[in-house]
Amino acid sequence: MVTLRRVFPPEKPNHKKNITLSGFHFLGFNQAAHFLHSLAAPDRNSTEQEKQSIVDVNNILKNHRGSSSEEIERILDKCGIVLTEGSLVYNEILDVLGKMRRFEEFHQVFDEMSKRDGFVDEKTYEVLLNRYAAAHKVDEAVGVYERRREFGIEDDLVAFHGLLMWLCRYKHVEFAETLFCSRGNKFGFDIKAMNLILNGWCVLGNVHEAKRVWKDIIASKCRPDVVSYGMMINALTKKGKLGKAIELYRAMWKTGRNPDVKICNNVIDALCFKKRIPEALEVFKEMSEKGCSPNVVTYNSLLKHICKIRRTEKVWELVEEMEQKGEDGEERV
Repeated sequence: MVTLRRVFPPEKPNHKKNITLSGFHFLGFNQAAHFLHSLAAPDRNSTEQEKQSIVDVNNILKNHRGSSSEEIERILDKCGIVLTEGSLVYNEILDVLGKMRRFEEFHQVFDEMSKRDGFVDEKTYEVLLNRYAAAHKVDEAVGVYERRREFGIEDDLVAFHGLLMWLCRYKHVEFAETLFCSRGNKFGFDIKAMNLILNGWCVLGNVHEAKRVWKDIIASKCRPDVVSYGMMINALTKKGKLGKAIELYRAMWKTGRNPDVKICNNVIDALCFKKRIPEALEVFKEMSEKGCSPNVVTYNSLLKHICKIRRTEKVWELVEEMEQKGEDGEERV
């Protein structure tokens, strides 16, 4: 591992003497200074002094992310921080370079990793996808996926799901959907991949596109699962389309895809928000009867809205029920 140690008091400035970066000569001496912030996550076995140095280095580079290599070197030198090299930490280096959008160095590090057996692994793949998608470099993200076999990693369905997930997380949903449709013959239309696309549109608040994907799921060999229903119900309630959300909620019970407590809470809160308290209490009663135990979120949502309409007798009834469940060993509220 790469370790840091703090020197008290700092010696006279002599950066070339104090910092050893022999493992990173392929980047040149000055560029290597950027890699010090790869140490942002202290190792479990680090001493308190080392952990403090790691935090300090991370803060320095965060506050001076636009500075030149030489300036960063001078600042680190003034702090008396010395870097000694143990094993390589390329994945962490890649991640921090990607965060800082230093893609020239990012590519150099990855190229160096590619030349070494066993250096490119699933963590590397995750970091590359994350940083490329975050920087809106979607073609590069796809390129990484297509090169998996070169590094001895299978380009399986799980890896494809990872690609879709990172693309959707950074709002490249349309691109992800196009990619999914073009690769459908290779992996088939599985519900997890379709849920990733559905969730992408739901998170963007585009209910129109989410409905279109929902219809595609219904029309395909896949069938919507609890996750699919939960996404759609959440998106519909956020857009005030409560009628359609209730319809899907009812359909879940009818088709045997019993909603979980999170979905029930979503429906209850939406009904309460629309001041449809009696219907919310019906959902509450139904979930309890059908084995979906309410939790603290359920009770808080009901109590908040029932208190507003001053139905004190119902409030105390719910409070008493909460206390009883707590005494019986269920989730305490």
